[in-house]
Amino acid sequence: KNYPNEPKLGDVIDGLDSDEISADKFIFHAGTSFEKGKIKTAGGRVLGVTAKAKSLKEAKEKVYELVKTIKFDGAQYRKDISDKALERTQNRLGAEAKKVKWIQADINEFVPERNYQCWHDRAVFHFLTRKNEIQRYSEIVGNYVDQHLIISTFSKAGPTKCSGLPVKQYTADGLGEIFQTHYTPAQSVDDLHMTPFYTTQAFIYVHLKK
Repeated sequence: KNYPNEPKLGDVIDGLDSDEISADKFIFHAGTSFEKGKIKTAGGRVLGVTAKAKSLKEAKEKVYELVKTIKFDGAQYRKDISDKALERTQNRLGAEAKKVKWIQADINEFVPERNYQCWHDRAVFHFLTRKNEIQRYSEIVGNYVDQHLIISTFSKAGPTKCSGLPVKQYTADGLGEIFQTHYTPAQSVDDLHMTPFYTTQAFIYVHLKK
């Protein structure tokens, strides 16, 4: 309640023991506290709800089923914003939008239809925390990106969570090792990103070449 200004704190959260929670539906705690046997709100972004499925559409449906069982005073949630973000950008570009190939996909399932000369990942890669996800990503870019790979991700001084989800932190050398089968590091730059809430996050940008 009142997020993002001065969110109300200390409200008991119900539904965290819902039957909807299963091996493919997860709840990540972001702004919560445990007091006298109760889980309560302790921040603006309270929980992150995630699901796994065979398709992005099915995963979304599972997430919203679980979200509906979670209750606390003033609770609100936003649906997947990628659709709206793409639509707003297309509208802003007008006729120029037709020159862009727009793709909405789960990176873990994405199979490119063509090769690319340059691939710029802005804050996606650090959400891949499992070894098989990182390997899969490396294979995608290795097979489909012909020249330049630019990865911007949280540095070792960056946060360990983002939007309530766990993330990985990297160094330039660490990223170089992950992609060394196909790429050679060319340049790296540290950056302090200012968020819309006037907080800072430490990023590192790494440019790799084939």
